[in-house]
Amino acid sequence: MDPKFNHNGSVTPAAQTDASTATPGLLIFDIHGVIQNHNATAEELLGCDASQLRRKNIAELLPAIASNPAECTTTSPQSIEAVTGKSVEACITLLSDEEPELFAAVLLPCFSRSLNADITQNLHELKLDSIGRLAAGIAHEINTPTQYANDNTHFLQDAFEDINDLLVKIKKFVQQARHQKVTSTMIDDLEFALEQADIDFLIDEIPLAIEQTIDGLGRISKIVRAMKAFSHPGMTKKAPADINKAIESTVIVTKNEWKYAANLSCDFDPALHEVQCYEAELNQVILNLIINAVHAIQEANEKTGRKKGEIEITTRKKEDFAEIRIRDTGTGISAQVRDHIFEPFFTTKEVGVGTGQGLALAHAVIVNKHGGSLTFETEEGKGTTFIIRLPLYDSVESGSGKSEQARRVEETSGASTERPR
Repeated sequence: MDPKFNHNGSVTPAAQTDASTATPGLLIFDIHGVIQNHNATAEELLGCDASQLRRKNIAELLPAIASNPAECTTTSPQSIEAVTGKSVEACITLLSDEEPELFAAVLLPCFSRSLNADITQNLHELKLDSIGRLAAGIAHEINTPTQYANDNTHFLQDAFEDINDLLVKIKKFVQQARHQKVTSTMIDDLEFALEQADIDFLIDEIPLAIEQTIDGLGRISKIVRAMKAFSHPGMTKKAPADINKAIESTVIVTKNEWKYAANLSCDFDPALHEVQCYEAELNQVILNLIINAVHAIQEANEKTGRKKGEIEITTRKKEDFAEIRIRDTGTGISAQVRDHIFEPFFTTKEVGVGTGQGLALAHAVIVNKHGGSLTFETEEGKGTTFIIRLPLYDSVESGSGKSEQARRVEETSGASTERPR
């Protein structure tokens, strides 16, 4: 476990310091673009020293805002590349409309691309870990229908031998009957063959064996398709995906994880068609939330003595966003740790059970890569519901800032894309 966190999930001062927001860079310049003042963070972000900034024209550093600062004022960060090769997120605002007019460029690290690359890499590693962990369970899920198919195939093989012997005798009997050479011995032999073949039993059992085999092979095929869909490599850009089918695939590949601890039900909105998203990453988020729900339910089952809890996954199409809710009847999240559950390496689980990366990556994927929101509702002793909201139409590409729709998603969720409080 990361040394910044105590064994019970509380945050140490070092972790609190790391989580604090860094000071933004500031460039103060006039209507002509001449820099009047700046801070040390601006030097660091732009890769310049003080002499390169003092009394210089901002056009020498940020050509994108040099033509007319008054026309570049914006309250939302825009990705801008400096002549030094550094990229920053910049907001331009008017400080004073009196003579002389002054403007401020508020600079933040342009971490979108590098952050998304880190997210993608961490998700890839987490996916490989998940596939390895799920492999035994998937093998078990495949083994049962495989055994059905194997046993039934052997039964059908034995039944065919009995039927084949009977058919040979019937064929011979028919041939003799045509020539009126049927003897009482031949009739006795045919009756004996019918008894040996146990035709009534075969008439009942063969259709059942065929039905079970078809069902078993269908289940195997369904698991393989689900695993293929879950393991599909991530896309570099968003693409249309059927969220309902994606969730269904993830539910199938995780079945051996939840079936002993909980009953899982799905309520999909048929009106929710394809949504622009990173499907592979979304699959991983759903998997992480299902596994978290299972762990919470297992703990609650042990405390209450009940046999199973409940997991419910619902999807709904709202006005301009898709909503996914994953509800569990686990232990709930204690008030002491609610502010920290999306922090990297933070976990309340025992050593070896959780790495503390699942929820942090889930938050990064939904918020940073999709421009959506990930929040939760919880009650100790009752359970937790995680709520994912994804914009339906406006794509939010890396480094482009949030779309208007993404901001509406945040407002509707009742929380910003920061950690829920």
